[in-house]
Amino acid sequence: MSFIQLVTINAKEGKGAEIRRHLEQVYEDVKANEPGTKKYHIGVDTKNSDTIWLWEEYESDAALQDVHRKGKPYLEFMSQKDNLIGGFQIQRLDKVN
Repeated sequence: MSFIQLVTINAKEGKGAEIRRHLEQVYEDVKANEPGTKKYHIGVDTKNSDTIWLWEEYESDAALQDVHRKGKPYLEFMSQKDNLIGGFQIQRLDKVN
């Protein structure tokens, strides 16, 4: 069953642009290699450029766990997360329509 995942990333001070660069690489990989990822949107808070939002829609848990989280750009970003991310929140939503 498909679902939506909303992710809020609070970058460490001044690290928002670097996070966005990583996420843009993830986005390109999603488009090229992840048919089970139906949507992957990156947004930046209008009042704080160190707050980044992700809207992700997956057709299944396998699309997230077995494909997305094993992609090279994702793993590279995760290897840098301690230097970049001050905190984050993940919300999972059931897709209604």
